[in-house]
Amino acid sequence: MNLQRFKEKRGITLIALVVTIIVLLILAGISISMLTGQNGILNRASEAKEEYSNSTEKEQVQLSYNSAITKKLGESITAEELQNELNEVVGKNEDGTSKTETTDIGNRVFYVKFVKTNHNYRVDNGDVTLLTGEDKSVVEPKNVADWEYKPNDDGTLTITGYKGSDTEVVIPNHIGGVAVKRIYGLEKLTTANNYLGKGSIWEDNIREKDDTVGYGNGLGENAIYLLGSFHTTVQKTIKRITISYGIEEIGEYAFLGTVNLKSVSIPSSVTSIGYSTFRSCSSLTNITIPSNVTSIENETFSKCSSLKNIEIPSSVTWIGMSAFRGCSSLTNITIPSSVIEIGSDVFSECSSLTNIVIPSNVTAIESGMFYDCNSLTNVTIPSGVTEIGDWAFSGCSNLKDITIPSSVTTIYKRAFEDCRSLTNITIPSKVTSIGPGVFYGIPSITVTVPYKLGENPPSDWDSDWNETGSDCEVKIKYQE
Repeated sequence: MNLQRFKEKRGITLIALVVTIIVLLILAGISISMLTGQNGILNRASEAKEEYSNSTEKEQVQLSYNSAITKKLGESITAEELQNELNEVVGKNEDGTSKTETTDIGNRVFYVKFVKTNHNYRVDNGDVTLLTGEDKSVVEPKNVADWEYKPNDDGTLTITGYKGSDTEVVIPNHIGGVAVKRIYGLEKLTTANNYLGKGSIWEDNIREKDDTVGYGNGLGENAIYLLGSFHTTVQKTIKRITISYGIEEIGEYAFLGTVNLKSVSIPSSVTSIGYSTFRSCSSLTNITIPSNVTSIENETFSKCSSLKNIEIPSSVTWIGMSAFRGCSSLTNITIPSSVIEIGSDVFSECSSLTNIVIPSNVTAIESGMFYDCNSLTNVTIPSGVTEIGDWAFSGCSNLKDITIPSSVTTIYKRAFEDCRSLTNITIPSKVTSIGPGVFYGIPSITVTVPYKLGENPPSDWDSDWNETGSDCEVKIKYQE
């Protein structure tokens, strides 16, 4: 208790000191604008502090590089060796993690990131430079033999695979002086008789072996496909990927099943991210989608079970089906108002998701959109929605309250199945069609219907719309 009073007293004393200093400055003829304006004393002090921080970080990087190169007697160093010196100079966090991250981009060039400040430095043969924007320089691979690629019709290249041994990979924007524009995953699919191009089949038509290599069902015993540019055993070791500026498209399946991948840096040059690109990247914790991307394709982040944060830019207008399915660590997500369509099963099995706001331009809650989101307690459905799909909220066992907007005309079967905490709901007057078992599995719920006792519901209401299953009850509240 005494410690708490001391903290409170100290806080009050500090506030009083600051106020006193400001009063004295004003009495000395210094105005508030001179203190807080764009060119004011406080702002300049903040800028000076930032400059000091940058110079200190730069000196730390320089010192670490010099130390590492000295120990190697002037020979080239590795990212690990530079990181070890940074750990000595900068130190580590209390939990033992590094305060910096080092990436080798080849040709004796490294990126050093200070995690706390998010400052990035380029170390080019000993020259240290603070990166104030994206690095748009040419990045060639350290070892061309590590990469699989093919020419495009426009004279650029598409990377189709990586077979190196690095755990931290920089995807080059040039190979042999030729620009790389695309990264693709599904490139090889052969049968005993023919070659099938990328995207020729769906994963559901095949059974998997070793996570990434599958053998076709109904395609002949020799049918084989490779999913993921970063495939086979290499795929399991990569922890960080940096995509160089200039690459414009990340194709379907590119990083599928890269189970130890924790972070990905995507440049603003990327305009398209394909189907299942990051599916089953179960160690990925956060990601920022570039501002030029307009859609999140089907299953892009499906089964990213460690994903906690994702930034969706206002350029996105469409989110495909199952895009975030099985993202069991995702607690909340902000969907920008630019989004006008969200596919089925988008957030199904997001078991940690607690609340969400659907953008006002969305007109349908598609099938299974929130299936088994058993931590979901609050959903805001916009007034423009006209239909709620089958199993849309099925298994949302902690959903206690939901308002169906007056614009809704159709509620499909078992839309609120097993929403066991839901006790009251009102069906709007414009609802002309309801499927069977909408409230199936709810122990007890009072449903306010838009017609009077003795009247029949609209003709397109299924006769079993209020079917509940054993030990459950739907209490109907009629209009007066």
